Amino acid sequence: MPHSPKEGPGAYKLSVNDFVLKAAAEALMQHPEVNSSWTDSALLRHKHADIGVAVDLNPGLITPIVFHAEEKD
Repeated sequence: MPHSPKEGPGAYKLSVNDFVLKAAAEALMQHPEVNSSWTDSALLRHKHADIGVAVDLNPGLITPIVFHAEEKD
């Protein structure tokens, strides 16, 4: 009998950060003017929500990027 995603060897654990990341990605998609950046001549609106998440590791800080965060389950 296969294991469900919530138990067994393939299990994963959700944290508050996972929910905050998903909510931020959905908010960026609903408000495209916020999901934008300045260029030399105009405002560039991005098609996807690519979000950097700061992670504290010993001995320093890294910031992996979650590409297309709005599509993650």
